[in-house]
Amino acid sequence: MRRLRKRLDDFGTTMEPRWVLEPAALQEARPVYELLDGVAGRDSLAEHEAEALFLLACLHWYRYQSLPAGQNAADLVQAVGLTQMLLYLAPQRVPPSLLALLHAHTPTSAGSAQTGGRSPAARPASARTGGRIPAARSAPGRSGGDAPAELFRQAVALMGGAERSGDYRVAGQAQALLERALAETPSGVPERLHYLSALGRVHRDQYLHLGRQLSLPAAIDAHRESLESTPAGDPERPTRLFNLGNVLGDRFEQAGDVAALDEAIRLLGDAARAASADSPVWMIARVNLGDRLRERWQRRGEPADLDRAVDALAQAVSVRADPLVVFTYATLASRRFVASGTDGDLDTAIDANRAALAAGLSEQREGLARATLAGLVGERHQRRQTSADLDAAIEAYRAAAAGPRLDGLDIGGLWQAEGKLREARYARHRRAEDLHEAERLLRAAADGTSDPGERARRLGDLGHALGRWYADLAGLATLREARDVLTEAERLLPADHPDRPDLLNNLGTTLRELTNLAGEPDLLEPAVVRLREAVAATASSAKLPLRLSNLGLVLQELFGRTQDLGILTEAIDVLRRSVAAAPPGHPDRMLGLLNLGSALNRRTELVVNAALPADGRTAPEQARAAALTDAEQAVALLREAAELAQREAEPVDRVRIARTLALSHLLRHQLSEDPATLDEAVTLLRQIEQATPASAPERHQLLTNLGNALLIRFRAGRAGRDAHEMLTVYRAAVAALPVDHPERTMCLNNLAAAVEEIARATQDAAPDPVTGGPGSTALPADPTGIVPAVSGDLPPVDLSEAIDVLRAAAAIEAAPSLLRAGAARTYAGLAAEAGDLPAALEGYTTAIELLDLVAWHGMDLDDQGRLLGQFPGLAGDAAAVAIALDRPERAVELLEYGRGVLLTRAHDAGADLAALRAREPRLAERLGAAQAALDRLDPRPGPSSIAGLPVPMIAGTNVDQVGSERRHELALQRREVLAEIRRLPGFDGFLRPPPFADLAQAAGNGPVVLVNVAARRCDALLVDEGRVTVVPLPELTLGELHLRAAYFLTGLAEVTASGGDPGPVAQRRREAFRRRIPETLDWLWRVVAAPVLDALGSAAGPPDPGVVPARLWWCPTGALTLLPLHAAAPLGGGPGALDRVVPSYTASLRALIRARRAPTGRDVPVTSALVVGMPRTPGLADLPGAAGEEAVVRRYVTDVRSLTGPAATPSAVLGALPGTSVVHLCCHGTQDLAAPARGRLALAGGPLHVRDLWRPAGTTAALAVLSACDTVRGGAALPDEALTLGTAFQLAGFRHVIGALWAISDTLTVQLCEDLYAALAVPGGLDPERAASALHHAVRQVRAALPDLPELWAGYAHIGP
Repeated sequence: MRRLRKRLDDFGTTMEPRWVLEPAALQEARPVYELLDGVAGRDSLAEHEAEALFLLACLHWYRYQSLPAGQNAADLVQAVGLTQMLLYLAPQRVPPSLLALLHAHTPTSAGSAQTGGRSPAARPASARTGGRIPAARSAPGRSGGDAPAELFRQAVALMGGAERSGDYRVAGQAQALLERALAETPSGVPERLHYLSALGRVHRDQYLHLGRQLSLPAAIDAHRESLESTPAGDPERPTRLFNLGNVLGDRFEQAGDVAALDEAIRLLGDAARAASADSPVWMIARVNLGDRLRERWQRRGEPADLDRAVDALAQAVSVRADPLVVFTYATLASRRFVASGTDGDLDTAIDANRAALAAGLSEQREGLARATLAGLVGERHQRRQTSADLDAAIEAYRAAAAGPRLDGLDIGGLWQAEGKLREARYARHRRAEDLHEAERLLRAAADGTSDPGERARRLGDLGHALGRWYADLAGLATLREARDVLTEAERLLPADHPDRPDLLNNLGTTLRELTNLAGEPDLLEPAVVRLREAVAATASSAKLPLRLSNLGLVLQELFGRTQDLGILTEAIDVLRRSVAAAPPGHPDRMLGLLNLGSALNRRTELVVNAALPADGRTAPEQARAAALTDAEQAVALLREAAELAQREAEPVDRVRIARTLALSHLLRHQLSEDPATLDEAVTLLRQIEQATPASAPERHQLLTNLGNALLIRFRAGRAGRDAHEMLTVYRAAVAALPVDHPERTMCLNNLAAAVEEIARATQDAAPDPVTGGPGSTALPADPTGIVPAVSGDLPPVDLSEAIDVLRAAAAIEAAPSLLRAGAARTYAGLAAEAGDLPAALEGYTTAIELLDLVAWHGMDLDDQGRLLGQFPGLAGDAAAVAIALDRPERAVELLEYGRGVLLTRAHDAGADLAALRAREPRLAERLGAAQAALDRLDPRPGPSSIAGLPVPMIAGTNVDQVGSERRHELALQRREVLAEIRRLPGFDGFLRPPPFADLAQAAGNGPVVLVNVAARRCDALLVDEGRVTVVPLPELTLGELHLRAAYFLTGLAEVTASGGDPGPVAQRRREAFRRRIPETLDWLWRVVAAPVLDALGSAAGPPDPGVVPARLWWCPTGALTLLPLHAAAPLGGGPGALDRVVPSYTASLRALIRARRAPTGRDVPVTSALVVGMPRTPGLADLPGAAGEEAVVRRYVTDVRSLTGPAATPSAVLGALPGTSVVHLCCHGTQDLAAPARGRLALAGGPLHVRDLWRPAGTTAALAVLSACDTVRGGAALPDEALTLGTAFQLAGFRHVIGALWAISDTLTVQLCEDLYAALAVPGGLDPERAASALHHAVRQVRAALPDLPELWAGYAHIGP
C-alpha cells in the first residue's frame, strides 16, 4: 500500500499520466486487491482495508481520466464499483472529490460519462496549479441529507467535469454552490474550512482559465480565511499554507506585487517545513518555493534567494527523484553556476542535470538537459582539463545533437561545441578519428546557419582548427583553405564584435604559416596588419601576451624578408611588452620568452656578421657593446624559458628552446670570446642530440647544429677532440638523409667546411720544410691574426674530400639554388688552389649556370641584386681559370653568362618568355608557376648565420621539412617543363646562354675589350673579327685596383663637391686629391689601356690629322667599372686613349648586340625631342644651365616638348618616353654605391629610380642625353651588374645613352652640349648614330681648354653601338 500511495501521490503532484498508466501501476495494485478478498459480504472494514479500497478507487479514477476516450471504459466501471463499495462500507473515507466523481458517473449520469473523455493534461507542478491531492484521512463527513455538504459535492462534481473537459464555464455555478454552503455553515464547523479552500480553488480556476482578474483577490481572501482559521498542528494547515502561498504567487505574476511575492515565499517555506515527509505538500511546496525564490532572485539579484531555491529543490529530489522536480532543480542549479561561477556550484549543476536525465524526462526537457549538461561539463573541462570531463562533454554534446530537433534548439551550436572539444581531445591523444570528426562537425556547424555574425564565429572556429592541424590533414591545401575560411569570417564579422580579436589573431598566424609553407612572402605584411589590429582590440589582459608574441614573431619574419632594421626593432619592443604582460606563472610566458630571445639573437647576428646598417651615429664599438647586451639578455630569457619548458612544454618545444639558447651562447661567444659560453652551447646541443631518437626526422638538423658549434670551438681552440667529434656528427647528418633530399646540400656544405678547416689546421701544425717551424695558412682562423696551436691529434683529411663533397652538394637538383651555387663556387676555389684547373672550371661553370635559378627573373629587382651580391667576382674567377687553361673563348662565355645577369635577364629572358607565351601559353604558365614557387622557397640573404659558418645555426623546423619536400617536387616540375619547351621547334636554346660564335657578333663595327680582374690573374680579352686575343695585364692586380678605386672615388667626391669648406686646410686637401686624378688616369694607361691599344696595333694607333679615330668598346669588370678607363692617359703628356680611339662602353656583349640590332632611323633625321629640366629642386643646388641646355636642343630640333619644373614628375617623364626619339634630361642625379638599383634622378615630386626604368620597352628610341651626375656610374656593390641609369635607359629602348660617371659642372655642361649637338646636327635635324663620335669631339674640346682639370671632362661617357 505504501508503494501504491507513493505512486498516486506522484501523479497528484505532477499530473503525469505515466505514473498510473505504466504496467508497474497495475502490478503494484495486484497485492492490494488480495487484501480485500472476502470483504464484499461484510458490513464494515478494518482501517487498512478501507485504506486499500480507497487507493484502488483512486488508481482507477486516475486511469479513467488519463486514458483516451474509448480506452477508459473498463477503468470507469472499476472506479465506480470500488467507490460505491467504499461509500457503503466506510463512508467516512470518501472525500468530496470521489463523491462528486461517483455522482457524475452513476447510471443516471451515464450520458455525461460517455462524453467526458480525457481531461486536459494538467500543467506541471512547477506551474503552480496546485493539482488535486488525495486526502484519505481528511475527507469531510459522511454523505447524507446535509445541505452544505451536498452543495459542496455538487460544486466538486462540476469542477471535476471542468477539469476533464477543459470547459470552465461551470465555475460560476460551482462558486454559487460553495458560497451557499458557506452561508449555511457557521464559523467553527470544521467543514467550513474545506468549503473555503474549495471556493479559493474555484476562484483561482476562474482567474487562470477564464481570465477573470477580480477572481484572484477573491481566491486570496478565501485561502487566507481558511488558513487563518486553521490552528497550528492541524494536519490540513500545510495544505492551506501552500494554497495561499500559491495564489499570492499568482498575484505577483499578475501585478508585479513584490509584497505578495515575499509573503508567498514565506508561506510556501512554512508549508514545506510543516508538511510531513510523506505528504504531497512536502514535495510540491518545495518545488513552488524554489520557483518563487528564483523569480525574486531574478528581480533583486540577491544570491541568497537563488541559494535557498536550489537548497529547497535539492531537499525535494533527495527524497524522491521526480523527473519534473529534478529538471527544475537542475535548471536552477545551472543558473546559480552561471551567476556565481564557482567550482562547487558547477559540480552541483552537473550532478543535478545528470540526475534529471537519469530520472526520465519528457522529450523536450531531455533535450534541454542534455544541452545544458554538455555545456557544464565542457566548462569544467576547460577549468580542470581532465580527460574524464572531456570525454563526458563530447558524449553529452553528441547525445544532445542526436536527439529530437526541438524548437529553439541550435543544432549547429551543438556541432560546433562538440567539434571544438574533439579537436581538444585530438591535441591530447592524437587519435585521427577525433580530428576528422572535429573537421566534419565544424564544417556542418558553419554551413548550418544563415546569420552572418554566427556564421563568422563558426567559420572562425573551423579556420582555426584547419590552420592548427593542416599538417595532419591535407597539408598545404588545408592551410590555404584555413586562410580562405578565416578571410570570409573576417569579412562577415562586425568590426565591434568581441570575437574579432581572436579571429584576427588566428588569421594573422595562418598567413604567417602559409608564408613559410608555401613560400608566399607577400602574405607577411597582411599578417602584420591583422595581428596589429588584434593586439589593439584585445581588452583581455589574459590574451594580450600571446597576441603580442604572435605579432612579434611575424615582425621578425618580415624583417628577414625586408632587412628593415626598424621592423626588427619594433618586433623586439612588441615582444618585451609580451613578456612584461605575462608574469611568472602565466601560460604564455614561455612562448614570449622564446620569441624575444630569438629576436635579440637576430639583432645580435647583424653585428656579428657586420650586417648592421650604418646610421652614421653609432660607432662600431658601441654597436658591439649593445649586441653583447642583447646576447646576454637573450641567454637569460631563454634559460628561464628552458626551465618553464621542463615543466609545461611538449618535447618538440623543449628542443626548439634549447636550440635557440644554444645560438645565444654562440653569439655571445662571438662577441665576448668567452670560451665558457661556447662550452655551454656544445653541452646543450649534445644533450638535445642524445635525447633525440635516431629515427627522428629532424635528427640531421640537430646534428648540424652541434657540428656548427664544434666548428666554431675548433676554430677558436684547435682541439683535436672537437675535430673528431665535428666530423663524426657532420657525417652522421649527411648519412641521415636520402641522396636527393633538399637539405642534404646544407649538410654536405657543412662537412666540406669541417674538412677544409681541419686540413688548414693540419698544414699549420706541420713543420715548415725551410724553417722547421709550424706552417701557416693564408687566412688565420682567429680575427686577431693569431693562429691557435693544435692540441691533440687531428683526424686525417684531404681537401680532395671537401671538393668531392661539395660537388655532390651542388648536384642535388631539389636543394636551394643559393646553397648549390655556393657549394659549386667553393669547390671550384679549392680545386683551383689544389692546381686542378679543369675541376675548378667545372665548378665555376656550374655556379654561373645556377645563377639563373638563384635570381630568377620573376623576383623583385632588389631581391635579385641581393642574391647575386653573394657571388662577387664569380665570373672573373671563372674566366681567369679558363684563360689559364688556354680557353679564351670559354672565358668570354663565362664572363658573359656571369655578368650583367640582371640586364640580360630583363631583356632576353623576358623576350624568350614572351615568345613562349605567344607560342605555348600553357607551358609558359607552368614554368612561371614552378619557378615562382621555387623563388619563394629559396632562402633570402640576410643575417641568418653565425660569422664564419656556411649555413644558419638553427636548422629548419617542421615547416622547413614540408618546404624541402615541396622544393624537390617543384625542381622536378621545372626540369620537366624546360625539357618539354626545348623540344619545341625553334626553342632548343630557350633560356640557354649563347655560344661564343653568337657573342662575337658584338664586335662587328670594331673591337670589344673585356677587361677581366681576378685574384689569380688579370687579362684583357680582345673580341674582334670572330676571335679572341688574350692580352695579359701583369701590372694590374685585384688588391691595388680596390685601393686605387676607393681613393679615386673619395678624391672625386672631395673635388667635385659644391659648397665645400673654403678654409686653407680644405683647399690643400682638395688640391692633393685633384693631383691624384691624373695619377689614376696614368695608372689606368700603364696597366690596362696602353697594353690593350698596343695589342690592337694600327687599328688603335694615333690617327693621322683630320682622321676620325677608330671605334672601340670597353667592357670592364669588377671595381674597374667605377674608373674612367676611356680617358686613360700618360701623366707626362702624349696621346692617351681619347687620342687613339672613339670610346664607348657596353655592359655586355649581348647588350651591344641588342642595341646594334635596334632600328636606327638613319634615313630620316630626328626632328623632335623631349626636354626634361629641373632648374630648381628643393633641398639641392639650382641648375641655371638647364635653360641653356634646352635652348641648345631647340636650335637643332624644331619640335621640342618640354617638361620643366613642377611638370617634370616621374610619372610624366615615364609617360612621355614611349614614342620619343631623343630625350635630354637636365637635373640632379645620384648613385647609391651600396645599392645601385636605387640610383635616381631628382624630379618634381620625387625621384625616378633605376628600378622604375628596369623593364624592356615596347618601342625603340634613338638617343638619351642624361645631363646629370652619376648617370652611368655603377655600384661598389654588384659592379658587374651595370645597374646604372644609363643602362636602364638603354633597357627602356634607347640605342645610345650619354651620361656621366661622376658629378659634373652645370656651367661647363652647357658648353659641352653646344659642341655635342653641333656634332650631331645634320641637315633637317639630328643624327643620333653620331652620338659616340659627337661626344668624343665635345669632350676633346673641353679637354683642350682645361687639360689639367680631368674631373671636368673625363667623366662623360657613351653607351651604345
